[in-house]
Amino acid sequence: MAIQRMGEQEGPWYKHVNPYQWKVLLVSFLGWIFDGYEGYVISLAMAPILTSLIPHANVETIGYYGGILMSVMLLGWATGGIVGGVLADYIGRRKTMILTILVYALSTFVTGLATSFLQICIFRFITGLGIGGEWSTGTSMIAETWPEKARSKGQGIMQSGYGFGQFLGAFIWLIISMSFGANGWRFLFFVGVIPALMTLYLRRGIKESERWERANEKRNKLKENYQGLSAEEKIETSFSLKYIFSVPKYRKRTLLAFGLSLSTTLGYWGSSSFIPTYMGSLAKNAGLPNPASYSGTSGMYYSAGAILGYLIFGLIVDKFGRRWSIALYYFFSLLIIPTVFLWVHDITILMPLVLVNGFFTLGQFSWNPVYIPELYPTQVRSTAASFIFNASRYVSAIGPFVAGTIVARAGGFGYAASIVALFYFVGLICLPFLPETKGQPLPE
Repeated sequence: MAIQRMGEQEGPWYKHVNPYQWKVLLVSFLGWIFDGYEGYVISLAMAPILTSLIPHANVETIGYYGGILMSVMLLGWATGGIVGGVLADYIGRRKTMILTILVYALSTFVTGLATSFLQICIFRFITGLGIGGEWSTGTSMIAETWPEKARSKGQGIMQSGYGFGQFLGAFIWLIISMSFGANGWRFLFFVGVIPALMTLYLRRGIKESERWERANEKRNKLKENYQGLSAEEKIETSFSLKYIFSVPKYRKRTLLAFGLSLSTTLGYWGSSSFIPTYMGSLAKNAGLPNPASYSGTSGMYYSAGAILGYLIFGLIVDKFGRRWSIALYYFFSLLIIPTVFLWVHDITILMPLVLVNGFFTLGQFSWNPVYIPELYPTQVRSTAASFIFNASRYVSAIGPFVAGTIVARAGGFGYAASIVALFYFVGLICLPFLPETKGQPLPE
């Protein structure tokens, strides 16, 4: 075993990845591209959507109802994530992947047909169900198939798919807004079905995770002889959500990692997710032509920064460790958000700062697929990953609502975004109490 581990460390990381492992990454990456697209198009076209569905909409009402709409989607995301994670630990990673894609492909299409605020809230909630369930399966598949030396890089690449999806959404919105004006927002959702169907087609060739099959077989055998099991073995057969809270070591990790996830999600959804709307409002107030195009352009800058942030995180965690890398991203997120929303108002200067914002505030999401799978055994890995990554959205759902309420009362985004960003301190407090997993083998 020692000789094998030494051999695994020789040569560049990508030399240890075989064609099938690259394929697993590809389909997970494509799925997360679509998730990024879906999660961002609402932010990009928020003002035109609400203007067409709510009579006499203005900055205050758009901020208020926009916060509600994003909060509803986050609630769906959280619910779908937890349910999807549990399903993946019981029916398998592959089946859950396919099911979640079908859910959000259908809901995306019907979103483009919405004729009222209530309808679009319902369709976004269902879309969130699919997005939430998809992430944990892709994360678990990569963690369980990729070699140890390459694992963090693979997870960083997969997470960067979200940034690519956002960039794609921003680019498509820029074309649509310039071609059809603000009223072309429905095309964003009709076009979004195409990559989902492509991903569904490719995922047919993915096999079930062998690690999951072994863990599932072990769990089923233990259940057959339940009466003769020890107390520890009985816990292993318990419901996966119960398991991660029954074992003291995993309960502590779950609660602390939940604090990290809460900081990341609340910091983003309560502040930086408003950047396209904020930039569009600045352009409108400045009397610039086609303000919607500035939303799309800023979205592209933000997404480009996020892509770099995702990829670089996957590289630095093996050098500096998981905890120091996460802390670095939190610290600079605390600095860049008030810079963008409070201290700088020139659009020309703001565009590159938006890119920096994306690098840290969205790029930091890479810690979830890199770090969480290393904290739990295979039998509950997907459940734990989905609970930590998605359950925080139940609390984070208040972020857009709170920010939108502050916008409505204060008449602007600056103070709202900066206040919500203070939640990054929660993550900095939790980090020292979690274990460092750099160089550790994936738990069985």
